[in-house]
Amino acid sequence: MQDTVLVNFSTFPFCFRTITVNDFTNKLINEKEFACKFKDLYEKLLPHVNQKTFEELMNERFHCHPIRKDDVDKIDLINKVVGKLVEKWKPGIDVAEFLKQNLEGEKIWQLGNNSIRLIGIRKERVFDVLFIDYHHLIYPSIKYNEKEYTKNNFGIIEYAEVEDE
Repeated sequence: MQDTVLVNFSTFPFCFRTITVNDFTNKLINEKEFACKFKDLYEKLLPHVNQKTFEELMNERFHCHPIRKDDVDKIDLINKVVGKLVEKWKPGIDVAEFLKQNLEGEKIWQLGNNSIRLIGIRKERVFDVLFIDYHHLIYPSIKYNEKEYTKNNFGIIEYAEVEDE
């Protein structure tokens, strides 16, 4: 159990925020869809990955793998998504400097199941979540990507911020 994956949501506090960048979005339809995804995250994905090592997860072919350095379009999209999320989280922040300090040279990974994909940084056994790819748009799939996501406009953090005003 010592080498099992530890998923950490606290390193990047913007990880639950949503954004649309080009053809990528992690916005959802509404509160109900968020609740279903949240349930899958906490009742299925996290219990599964937290009982395995990264090596075991890779052997299962369960949507858990590193983002290859030569997958330049994926790395570029991830950087754009993180940049926009950071900017939304802390307006005025030097995004280029943030990306350089936090992503440059790091091992970017995807951990996922059939419902949710987490994009983050692997440091030994710790997986620091950068953002959630609810619709599998970093690595699109014919099975999941036939839907129209551009009309989605719900994000739980953004919803809470509007409610607080």
